[in-house]
Amino acid sequence: MNRIIGNKKTQVSLFLLFLVVLAVPLLSTNAGRSRKSRFTMAESLWQYTPEILDVQVIDDDTILRTREDAVWSGTFEGTSTEQCVVVISASGAWSVVGFVFFDGEVNGMSGTLLIYFWGSRPDGFSEWDGRWLIESGTGDLEYLNGRGIFWGPGAPDVGQQGDIYVRGILF
Repeated sequence: MNRIIGNKKTQVSLFLLFLVVLAVPLLSTNAGRSRKSRFTMAESLWQYTPEILDVQVIDDDTILRTREDAVWSGTFEGTSTEQCVVVISASGAWSVVGFVFFDGEVNGMSGTLLIYFWGSRPDGFSEWDGRWLIESGTGDLEYLNGRGIFWGPGAPDVGQQGDIYVRGILF
């Protein structure tokens, strides 16, 4: 076997060359890239103005179908419209479920997003507490995913601006 490979020095050189050949692809895949996480924290202020489109009373519960116009600032920068269903139960507790149709920028990338949200508050005077989830996007936001929480006082009345604070993770 020594005749085929040569002396010890040649064997060591070939072994080191073999290691370098194996290591180069591993090193080059991270060359020039930062070790930045693919997850980004998001924080925004969502300022919306609601309009009631329809009211139904079923048993002792009131069901509102609403539309909202909103402005976003922070990680999400842009405008949106929302379609929501708000249920005010006989106990006074409020629940909401809806979709945000967002148009703007997120971390410098532009496009549109469809965001699903749901939340509640114990009565009409307490703060909202809820969750949100990005359903889909277009443009630079086509592959953006995210989810998080929201909270805040909301709109004091129909036609008046409400503030909601949004926090979450984008990936």
